[in-house]
Amino acid sequence: MNNKSLPFILPEIVHSEIVEVIDSLKTEVDNYPT
Repeated sequence: MNNKSLPFILPEIVHSEIVEVIDSLKTEVDNYPT
């Protein structure tokens, strides 16, 4: 069971990590004066 669900769980973890990084980058960019 675990082996079958692993391929579906991994992309979710990676996706959330990427979203976190993108969010922090957006926040940094927003903090710069334009």
